Amino acid sequence: KGIEYYEEGRREEALESFIKAGDSGNVLGYYNVGLLSELESKYEDAVLFYQKACSSTIPYPPALCNLANIYYNGCHPQKPIDASQTAVRLWQQAAEAGYGQALFNLGLFYEDKNIDTSIHYYEEAAAVDHVKAYVSLGWLYEHGRIDNKRNYAQAMEYYQRGVKGGDGQAMFNLAVMYEKK
Repeated sequence: KGIEYYEEGRREEALESFIKAGDSGNVLGYYNVGLLSELESKYEDAVLFYQKACSSTIPYPPALCNLANIYYNGCHPQKPIDASQTAVRLWQQAAEAGYGQALFNLGLFYEDKNIDTSIHYYEEAAAVDHVKAYVSLGWLYEHGRIDNKRNYAQAMEYYQRGVKGGDGQAMFNLAVMYEKK
């Protein structure tokens, strides 16, 4: 019901419906309040409701990931000193559940810190069909960041997977590679 209310422009009723669902044990209710709060840059509310969505026996991976993003991007209202470490811990928790966006975010995080760790996370994200992971792996192969040598065939394969997933950057990168041939 909350989504219907939101689509009809009835924000307050949507929030009430989502909170009621969350209070009844449906973590998606709290997650949706977190999303709406984040969209409106109400980060204190977003943090509160993402934490509620994460406090069930099995934390909701998208809520873990979005909460991590708030920490990492410096949007947490309390500006904790260990924000990056907290973000990584939350992404890892969501990644353990196989959540592709968290795996991808870890790949991004480690790309300039530890390329092997970054590649590992990108490959894990690609294994669950995360389209942006295909693009990142393609770029790494194209630019010789994997095994210290350029592998255009592998790069093109990953870009093609990204194109199949509808990614514009993959399409552009693939077109540039064809242009070079």
